[in-house]
Amino acid sequence: MSWLFAHAAGLNPIEMALEEPKDKALHWHFFEKGGLFSEGLGIHLPHEPVFGFFQVTKFKILLLIAAVIVAVSAIYLSRSIKGGRLPKGKYANFLEVLLLYVRDNIARPNLGDQADRFLPFLWTTFLFILTCNLLGMIPAPLGGSPTASIAVTAGLALVSCIAINFNGIRANGVVGYVKGFWMPIDLKGGVIVSLILFVIEFLGVFVRSAVLAIRLFANMYGGHVALAVLLSFIITAAKVGQENGYLWWLHPVVSFGAVAICIALSCLELFVAFLQAFVFTLLTALFMGMATHAGHGHDDHGEGHDDHALADHAQPASAH
Repeated sequence: MSWLFAHAAGLNPIEMALEEPKDKALHWHFFEKGGLFSEGLGIHLPHEPVFGFFQVTKFKILLLIAAVIVAVSAIYLSRSIKGGRLPKGKYANFLEVLLLYVRDNIARPNLGDQADRFLPFLWTTFLFILTCNLLGMIPAPLGGSPTASIAVTAGLALVSCIAINFNGIRANGVVGYVKGFWMPIDLKGGVIVSLILFVIEFLGVFVRSAVLAIRLFANMYGGHVALAVLLSFIITAAKVGQENGYLWWLHPVVSFGAVAICIALSCLELFVAFLQAFVFTLLTALFMGMATHAGHGHDDHGEGHDDHALADHAQPASAH
């Protein structure tokens, strides 16, 4: 749908995705020209790399902001439950709900008895991606989501890929991990078929990580493109109304319709922000469970685990 909207407005989404990082490396647009500020509003970012190799860009600054938000939130929640206390306050309870959901619906079903060991990584992944997605819901002065950049999602997928393979090798050893991709077939010519399947399965480890990056990028970037294109219809309708007096009604009608649809799409974008953070974390946990073979032991999991709050981890056994 986003692709159709973009082409209807004469835009090329692929070209925009490639050109945007170049533009953001030189200038951070808070407000575009022709809106609240006739000349636009923004700041110039350093043209030359810092320390000879580090280029300051808009998305890197937004990633740093997201990291600070996640770190402060984690410290705040940790102090709230210190000593076995229950979290107090709307924000602390909201964070607890999110983290418990990740633990009970992502980590434990896919990682079984090893879930608690990987929880810090999965919690950080979920909160960081969610924060990056939600930053894109703020039109100004931030005006962008880091996960709407393929470079950012590729970096996140790379971290996920390293974690998956590292823990797979750690659990089974190098030989045992690689051997797990081999499927013996006791038929004539079965070795050739097994070799083909081995190559497909081995490459699938990296293909799955690439799909994680593309899925997150496409969903976040596509939503922003759809909103931008819909709002651009208002400008187009205004120009047509000025050039053709008998179409004076076109501008208010199109404006009302575009704004109404944008409000609905923004609500959908908010849902997608949570959904994509959930999907990325879920698939990471699933692939990690497959790599470590921890998922085979999750059937008997859940006995004796009736804790309903993060604070339970901090309480002694006699307090339950």
